[in-house]
Amino acid sequence: MGTLEPVATDYDLAAAIAGGLVGPHVQPVFRLSDGKLAGFEALVRWRHAKRGLLQASELIAVAESSGLMPALSERMVTASVDLLADWRRRFPAAQSIFMAVNVSGPEVPDGAVLRKAAALAKAAGLPPRALHIEITEHYIIDDHDAAAMALTELRAAGVGVALDDFGAGFASLGWLARFPADLLKIDAYFIRAMEESDAARKIIRAITALAHELGLTVIAEGVERPDAPAQLRDLGCDYAQGHFYGGAVEPDEAELRYLRPAH
Repeated sequence: MGTLEPVATDYDLAAAIAGGLVGPHVQPVFRLSDGKLAGFEALVRWRHAKRGLLQASELIAVAESSGLMPALSERMVTASVDLLADWRRRFPAAQSIFMAVNVSGPEVPDGAVLRKAAALAKAAGLPPRALHIEITEHYIIDDHDAAAMALTELRAAGVGVALDDFGAGFASLGWLARFPADLLKIDAYFIRAMEESDAARKIIRAITALAHELGLTVIAEGVERPDAPAQLRDLGCDYAQGHFYGGAVEPDEAELRYLRPAH
């Protein structure tokens, strides 16, 4: 697929968001202690009439350049809450799982999408921390005071906060003390590097130990090798996700793979 031109596609994207053609595919997250399903991350996809299924990287730039990120984030939050609430009603295996959804960093200080997320989770009857909002820390450096206040209000309303891609940004250790959070996601770079790098393993262990001291749960991203889960468990990580466990799939396929009882 070629690069999308924002001028040519912003109208299409707006119509797709309004028409429900943009929505979540989900990737499973597993608990390392017992290997059981812990939750899902909702990843945005656009089922384009001509280009087929477009990945996040192919539509986020369009949304950002055309001012559609708030609408896109609201659509993803709404669809993710609806999906989790539906699964919790229908599947015993979904009673304790969470759903994580990304929100664009520049929207965090404003707080509108976060308030919407909290209201939707409450209206759907989701228990506290069943919905997680993921924030990539380097996007909220410029207005960190307003962002910290918005995230504090979000957590007070019962929605979990996850710091995504930890270790890839700037002054990461400082953000742990500055921003209220429940989960920390270690950037996939360190997970991929730990097989051959003792330094990467030490960094993962140090990040995990510090996060636990601060009361955060740790998720390892980008798990691909069969031996990685045991290594990450030994390093102290709590959850893991990546292609070893499964990539992002449509909700119906996720039901069949992870939630429906085997016969």
